[in-house]
Amino acid sequence: MSMADFSAVRKEECREAELPEGCELGDSRTVVLQSVVNEIKEHGRSSMHAEVCGVLVGSLCWDGGPYLLVDGRIEGRHASHQSGSVTFTSETWEYIHEELAAKHPGRIIVGWYHTHPGFGIFLSNMDAFIHENFFSFPWEPAYVFDPQAETDGFFFRIGTELVKEEVSVAPDVEPNVKKPLFSAQTDKIVIEDSSSAGRSLRLVSFAALLIAAIFAGVSVVAFINLHEKEVAERSNTRTIESLRRDVAAKEDEIRRHQSNEKEWVVCKKTYEHEIAGLRIKVTTVETEQKKIESQKQRIQSENEAIKDEIAKLKAERGKNEKSIEELEKRLVLQNREKEGIEADLVAARAKAEDLERQIAEREAQQAASNDALPLGGEGDSPSPGTSPGMAGERHWYDVLKFWNWF
Repeated sequence: MSMADFSAVRKEECREAELPEGCELGDSRTVVLQSVVNEIKEHGRSSMHAEVCGVLVGSLCWDGGPYLLVDGRIEGRHASHQSGSVTFTSETWEYIHEELAAKHPGRIIVGWYHTHPGFGIFLSNMDAFIHENFFSFPWEPAYVFDPQAETDGFFFRIGTELVKEEVSVAPDVEPNVKKPLFSAQTDKIVIEDSSSAGRSLRLVSFAALLIAAIFAGVSVVAFINLHEKEVAERSNTRTIESLRRDVAAKEDEIRRHQSNEKEWVVCKKTYEHEIAGLRIKVTTVETEQKKIESQKQRIQSENEAIKDEIAKLKAERGKNEKSIEELEKRLVLQNREKEGIEADLVAARAKAEDLERQIAEREAQQAASNDALPLGGEGDSPSPGTSPGMAGERHWYDVLKFWNWF
């Protein structure tokens, strides 16, 4: 059973990549380049008394199954360094993301590292708090390095516990190995004296032993050995007292962080309630937005129908305007024709009046002529002065009198 949990990782989230040459997947299914380990250790050795931190950079890969490849790291600059602890600040995260985009394109943050100078490989409560809140995926490791003892370890979340587990190291470069400043012997810490003074002291001791052997100075040898033992014991006592002070300071720091953690739990619950309320508000706003969109679509449909109706009315109005123009033209023509007819009618009436006047004049003339004629007898003999040829004739205007027609 794999120690690191990759069960939620899907193939489409990974890139196809074969395992680096020279390494095999262990239970952790995690591969770290030796060059990355060397860089982290060099970073840790730069501060032998204060913790430093950073993030692991890499990618999820697929080679018959998911595995994690760590092929880079970014220093946690601007971190908050305190007695026995280190904390990622907002400036630290800003720097990390800038470096990730600039120097590690296509890669993601896959874990973190920090150092425990002089107090061993483990995860404190504060370390666990950082891991839980910033590196929550079960396959993300936490790497711890002790630059004084030159020891290290990778931790993975197994259930609710953070467990130390071996990873596979790809030998892309030679490991950078340093001699530890101290090593554990039984229940004491013995300082490894690698200075020139220590070497001189050993030479003096060797010379003293040689002289003692020549002159059989057993008492001198015993005295030198006793002195060296006292010096070592005093040095060990000072070292132990210093470590105890560091442990006490770290315990105080742990208690302080535990108190902060409790406060954070309360704040977290408050934030969760606020987030739940905001989600409800978001849902309400989204519902209202959908209603508005529906109303908007309905109004748009109505507007389109109104536009079509307006277009039809405009087309009909255009036809009516053309009809009006034609009728107006016809009316103008008819008016002109009417004016001509009226002129003709006036002329005809004037002519009729003139004819009536002429008729009246002729009738008056005829009446006057008839009054001047003598009355005729039975034989209707012509009147005196009338020629016989004219007796049987009538004047032309007599014809106009209708009673002469009978």
